[in-house]
Amino acid sequence: MNPVMPIQTYEPVSQLALVILLSGAMWNDVVSRRIPNTLVLWGLMTALLLSVTPRGIGFGSAVLGGGAGFLVFWFLYFMKMVGAGDVKLVAAVGVFMGYPAIFSLSISIFMVGGVLAVLWGLFT
Repeated sequence: MNPVMPIQTYEPVSQLALVILLSGAMWNDVVSRRIPNTLVLWGLMTALLLSVTPRGIGFGSAVLGGGAGFLVFWFLYFMKMVGAGDVKLVAAVGVFMGYPAIFSLSISIFMVGGVLAVLWGLFT
């Protein structure tokens, strides 16, 4: 049996919970420049619960995804490139996405962040 979960189509409940988490994080970040710990904790617990459902990604994949997302973004936090809320949020999203999907998501985050940084620099 392959210990790495394949990238799969996620169930609608997980997608909805992830959209709620990211929408709440975006709203709070825009309004107060903070991502509340309670929101991230809700997302983390929800993702762990959904990972063990019959259509879930599996507990191991969820934990590895969260840990990998946390470690990658913790390094960026250490280099003062992102905030602590970003690190926690990516860890929670990693639990939703699982391993190895968190790596392709991280690359997408870097690319979008780079484009936004260029646009920010051009228009401010």
